[in-house]
Amino acid sequence: MTNSDDLKPPRVAAGDRMLDSAAAAEFLGVTTTTMHNWRRQGTGPAHVRHGTYIRYYMSDLVQFVTPNHGGQTNG
Repeated sequence: MTNSDDLKPPRVAAGDRMLDSAAAAEFLGVTTTTMHNWRRQGTGPAHVRHGTYIRYYMSDLVQFVTPNHGGQTNG
């Protein structure tokens, strides 16, 4: 039997660049502490956890800085 999660299309386009917290913070013009606080509060850009690593898709960062982004889209 196939897991229904296997049938879902990817959330981002193939080849969408992933950044670590430091690079994402630099892109947004904030500190890594701000990035951490936003994650904890659920108000920052969407992020992905890979084990103990946090990564951000570039498309999510661009969406976050776009007016009327509506806050975090997933996490």
